[in-house]
Amino acid sequence: MKIIYSIQGQVAGLTAMLALAALPAYSTTRSVPSQYSTVQAAINAASSGDTISIANGTYTGPFTVPSSKTKITIQGASNTGTILTAGENQVTLTVSATDVTINNIEIRNSYTGDNNTSQVLIITAARCAIRSSFLNGRQDTLYAKGASTSVYVTGSTIQGTVDFVYGQGRIFLTGSTIRQMRNNGADIGAPQTAQSQNYGIVFSSCTITSGGTATSDSSYLGRPWGAYGELAFINCSIGSCIEPVGYINWTGTSNSSTCRFAEYPCPSTRASWVTRLTSSQAAAYTKSAVLGGWNPS
Repeated sequence: MKIIYSIQGQVAGLTAMLALAALPAYSTTRSVPSQYSTVQAAINAASSGDTISIANGTYTGPFTVPSSKTKITIQGASNTGTILTAGENQVTLTVSATDVTINNIEIRNSYTGDNNTSQVLIITAARCAIRSSFLNGRQDTLYAKGASTSVYVTGSTIQGTVDFVYGQGRIFLTGSTIRQMRNNGADIGAPQTAQSQNYGIVFSSCTITSGGTATSDSSYLGRPWGAYGELAFINCSIGSCIEPVGYINWTGTSNSSTCRFAEYPCPSTRASWVTRLTSSQAAAYTKSAVLGGWNPS
């Protein structure tokens, strides 16, 4: 009988241990600067699912979210008062982890020229959501690097000068303001989409405007960085800073003959190689479709 009781006790103990192991891990809020003196220190300490809560202030990087820091949220106190910044020849924030959320924060590169690629945000992983934030740069502001990258941008402002929303990945931008900051203009979108990938960069219900210095008819909605670049503007409000032709070819290439650029509604003045979508065709550019089945709320 003693042996039976011993075995029953061991089974009960093992069952309890397995039950504890099955409990969900609890997320932690890691506060900057009250708990961690730097943003990077808080990121380094974070576990999957944690929130990095950043008080108003200016924090100098560059910053990196490594691939092991999945499902974290970078939460600012306000998108005008919480500022992550870096300078010339630096990337302010690089996100290499999946399922990262960036919320209510300004990410800035302080370089004011247009000759260097001083990026604001490079994303190299799937399912990065950017909400109510301000990406403040010049050339190459937002880069979706790699075909497996997917980025959702909503209720945010992105400003830049040259090719400032670009890359190989999938980007769906909605309800956001896109500002051209160079007085003599340039282009906004620069996709390098693979031929096998059905969607690239899509602006849906966004406002395209001058940042205050871009003159009328000085800028373009995009140019094809890659031969099969996919770019679409769906139901966007497009300001007078955009040239009536809308789009230009990438210099020294024939990419305009094979790229997949589209607009709805599409003015008659647009470049001949741009697809004029019908309303039913435009309706196919859903968030889930563009982002490869990911449907963030």
